[in-house]
Amino acid sequence: MSPGKGLQQAQVEGLTLRVADTTTGYFGVHLHKPGTPKPYLARVILGAFASAEEAALSVARSPPAI
Repeated sequence: MSPGKGLQQAQVEGLTLRVADTTTGYFGVHLHKPGTPKPYLARVILGAFASAEEAALSVARSPPAI
């Protein structure tokens, strides 16, 4: 997913990507393996993603932690 597409998809789904004061700019999203096709990880290990926005979208879609 290219930059900007994650934000558009979140709007379509009525989701909010949680921003944070981190290097990726999104809560729960970390740059794990720079230089790989999917370098970003969602904090709760929802998978590997090609962009920080795509990972943040996955976090926004996931149910809240109990």
